[in-house]
Amino acid sequence: MRSKFEVLRKILDERIAIAFSGGVDSSTLAALCKAWNVDVIAITAKIPFISKRDLKNAEKAAKEIGVFHIVVDAELPPEVFENTPLRCYFCKKTILRRIKEVARKRGFEVVADGTNADDILESRPGLRALEEEGILSPWASAGFTKEEIRRIAKDLGLSFYNRPSNSCLATRIPHGEKIRLKDLKKVELAEDILLKLVGERRVRVRKFGSKAVVEIEEFESVKENLANAVAMLKSIGFEEVVFLN
Repeated sequence: MRSKFEVLRKILDERIAIAFSGGVDSSTLAALCKAWNVDVIAITAKIPFISKRDLKNAEKAAKEIGVFHIVVDAELPPEVFENTPLRCYFCKKTILRRIKEVARKRGFEVVADGTNADDILESRPGLRALEEEGILSPWASAGFTKEEIRRIAKDLGLSFYNRPSNSCLATRIPHGEKIRLKDLKKVELAEDILLKLVGERRVRVRKFGSKAVVEIEEFESVKENLANAVAMLKSIGFEEVVFLN
């Protein structure tokens, strides 16, 4: 891993603005920049697809790291709400352009994100947007995996090192179905309800019409709360609740 760190250190040897989601990857990258005395700022784009919970986590992580944090609004184009397989591409491109705009006004020409070596092995439309917008992905370039990044975060004493991975709320709506703000809010409320019942686990509620399809990490350990969970999700408008295990 030492040689990877050497590569990473060279990549980070300048002023950098980080597209900051508040997840483990971007947060640990910001923390390393601070530890290495790199001039760094963190910029989070606020869009309807980001839950209030994730935005709050980003603010908490930035405060813990001690990095200057900017939250900016980004207006998404209509193509995003059409929810085609290219939704993530259009969304990511819009966000990155907004972040670059804010970064440059602050005197930061280089923008980096938290994409890691595992991410680039998957088919992700957002990766194309990163390339087109000239965004650095230091973790991926140096070959760091998610597991290695979590280990670094733990070694740095960061409280969020084991925070479950998450994706935006738009991923809860199947491709081809137009995205409506009321549906995003319903999904967000459902996930907040479940998280209060099961604690710090990865929870996702996917909306299929009036049905909620729920994915919970370590499903077996939360079975005793299922009846209560079903009742609470039905109380906010879901007619059917299905749990995947």
